[in-house]
Amino acid sequence: MILLVAATASAQEVVDYRDHVDQARFYLKKSWYADALTELEAAAASPDGRLDAEVWFLLAQTRYALGELSGARYAADRAFVNSRTPDQASQSRELAEHLDETFGVLRLLPPRDSVTTRIDLELESRLLDPELKRWVTMLQERLDDTTTLPLELGLPAGTYVVNGAEVTVRGGEETELVPPIDGRGLAWQTLRIELSAGASGWLGKATASMLPAATTGLAVSAPLGSLEVGLVADWTPTAIALASGEVTTDLQSFAGGVRVGLDLGGDEALRIRPALSWRYGQLPGVQVPCRQPSESGYVCGRSQGPGDLFVVPRSRVHRPAAELGATWLPRARRGGIGGGLRLVTEAAFGQLPSTAEARVVSTDKMIPYETVDRSWTALGLRLLVDLTIAL
Repeated sequence: MILLVAATASAQEVVDYRDHVDQARFYLKKSWYADALTELEAAAASPDGRLDAEVWFLLAQTRYALGELSGARYAADRAFVNSRTPDQASQSRELAEHLDETFGVLRLLPPRDSVTTRIDLELESRLLDPELKRWVTMLQERLDDTTTLPLELGLPAGTYVVNGAEVTVRGGEETELVPPIDGRGLAWQTLRIELSAGASGWLGKATASMLPAATTGLAVSAPLGSLEVGLVADWTPTAIALASGEVTTDLQSFAGGVRVGLDLGGDEALRIRPALSWRYGQLPGVQVPCRQPSESGYVCGRSQGPGDLFVVPRSRVHRPAAELGATWLPRARRGGIGGGLRLVTEAAFGQLPSTAEARVVSTDKMIPYETVDRSWTALGLRLLVDLTIAL
């Protein structure tokens, strides 16, 4: 009874694998190669089918028609190994030799892990065989969308231009190329450092004593899907027009925070990049009148009237901002240097210290004071020139 069950199962298995082959032949006549591939791979996965030279030969032809060079070479080799007649061996050997001698492998390597870019493939050589021309056209259509590197392409032997770089593919050989990456690729998918310099100014009653000043900045950003995120910092020596008519400069004006941007596109090198940022830091320059209600000290605030004197404390400030930048960064293999312009509009939400000491400019004497009306707001503008380094 056990032997009968085993024999029945074996017969069913043989019928199933031949059914796959027959169905694949029907699909091949219709040029339905994807469907034929499914049937032949199912046949090759069966115990008897994996030893059948016909299955592997048809599989090699189907993978060839689909532009899968490595898979076609493997299937042609298996067809030769499993050949049982001189005709099968001859056909398999001829196909394997054709694939080895006519085609080479071009490996497109990324300048860093998992770079996504568009690959423009152009044929420079002349191909007389229409089938080989069809192969190249098929690959070009397949590369219409963005592609993640590394990528292996089986190509007829010849000379090609990939993203502007010329490369020669030789039959039976592997050639490696790190292709130039377009504006949606390396330059915009790697760690970038931005050094900025420009002019800044504040608008508003609270910041009326602050004069336009030079500003500098540093940003480090990296891609996160379609967004780019990064850390930002800036330093702005603040020029302050005192009530006495003097102008002084406070160097302790700095802030740091985060930025989230979006690449809106452009051409391969010039990109438009809006962003939102938030900074927190220290900002001097809000001039506050003070009066001395008693011998205990001064009370300072905008509600204190003309005041006996003025203090210029350093505020702790939250600074949300909207940015719009245009950056030129030429295509590069492993990095690049570019530049651009950036306009920043920001708001300041400041908080004056509750108690502090102030230095009297004329005498260098330190006097204590307390602050009322501590909160203040202002609007700011910055125009920056950026130096961008892609690593």
